[in-house]
Amino acid sequence: MQNQNRENSPRAQVASDANRLIADISKNSRETLRIQLTEFKGYELVNLRIWYRPDDGEELRPGNKGFTLRVEKLPELRAAIDKAIERARTDGLLP
Repeated sequence: MQNQNRENSPRAQVASDANRLIADISKNSRETLRIQLTEFKGYELVNLRIWYRPDDGEELRPGNKGFTLRVEKLPELRAAIDKAIERARTDGLLP
């Protein structure tokens, strides 16, 4: 039973989710936007979260900033990001 508790611990979940890491996008010298596919209570999710590097260590830790969507919402998210890119180009913010 003790081994099962370890597998369900937050640290075990982070280690498991690392296997489904999609991207790390540097925000600044201390923060990274991490995109992962995760599973919670039987739901497949995409997790976009800011991870930070604490002052006392080198290992990134998940922060409170971010959001999670069901995987089925990815096409809607992509459409919204495509619109944002198009608008940024129209406004001269991107080449």
